[in-house]
Amino acid sequence: MERDLFGRILAIALEEKVDIRNVLEYPLTSVPLFFSHLDGQMNKTNKAKLFKILEDRVKHQSPTTTIDVTIIDGFFFLHLCHDLPSSFIKSSRHILQRIRAFRTKKIHLIFDRVPSPSIKDRERDKRTDSD
Repeated sequence: MERDLFGRILAIALEEKVDIRNVLEYPLTSVPLFFSHLDGQMNKTNKAKLFKILEDRVKHQSPTTTIDVTIIDGFFFLHLCHDLPSSFIKSSRHILQRIRAFRTKKIHLIFDRVPSPSIKDRERDKRTDSD
């Protein structure tokens, strides 16, 4: 596997005119080490550490009285809508009315999907295996 990986790196380095010495300064792995350890186990870090680093980079200011942007988790928002009408048109109007109740300049309603298996799925599996 390492030979194939090295061959691909060498081919790309030659094609893109990259100095191979710069490439070889980093470990040759099929998956970047920030995703997993060499043995394939997921590389997990404490989210609080990242939050602390980001927080330290932000210049703290006094809170503003206006809200410019509201970001809404679409699937969570839909779970809160227990009284949706049966037709699509009526449901979309109902959702739009609830969203417009937010007093803000801009609203982003975001629906995202986590592909399976996700990191959370793996963690749950690991916990159930240990029980």
